[in-house]
Amino acid sequence: MPLEWARRVLGFEWDRAYQEVNDAKASSTVFLPYLFGERTPLMDPNLRGAWIGLSDQDDRSTMMRAVFEGVAFSLRAGLDALESSGEKLNDLRFSGGGSTHPWWRQLLADVLGKELRASATVNASERGAALLAGLGIGHWSKEALPGLVMPVTVTASPRADDGLMRRYERFTQASRSATFRSA
Repeated sequence: MPLEWARRVLGFEWDRAYQEVNDAKASSTVFLPYLFGERTPLMDPNLRGAWIGLSDQDDRSTMMRAVFEGVAFSLRAGLDALESSGEKLNDLRFSGGGSTHPWWRQLLADVLGKELRASATVNASERGAALLAGLGIGHWSKEALPGLVMPVTVTASPRADDGLMRRYERFTQASRSATFRSA
């Protein structure tokens, strides 16, 4: 939801948003994506979103990039919380509309620091339902399913933006100390 909200508020069409955030230099701006509160790992339904560190060097492209990063950082915070409890996840999957865009897939892999298997289709749920129906009526064998799914595998880049993890640290600090709460 924060991505859709920011896209709408900043006046982007999706294709243009991806193009501009890909071309935009990363700024020090951090976005807290808590438009509806936060459930994991902060457990605060009254926490609210904010851009932190905006300057006159920022424009709608850097602000949108900060939103993408903020959503990715939020996922990383949840992953870190899960892994700190002893769970180790190595096989991460990503589907939905954004899963088809290479820049977003790479950003997620870099932020999560994991290999990511992304759906190559926008309509992953519908495709999955059709594949299961085909399997159920005997149209496909279970052995054929891996060839029909064809995920895109994205590996975290060893040359990822050095500032990305510094912004993640700022994100986690700002999230824990945030005073942006609903009334």
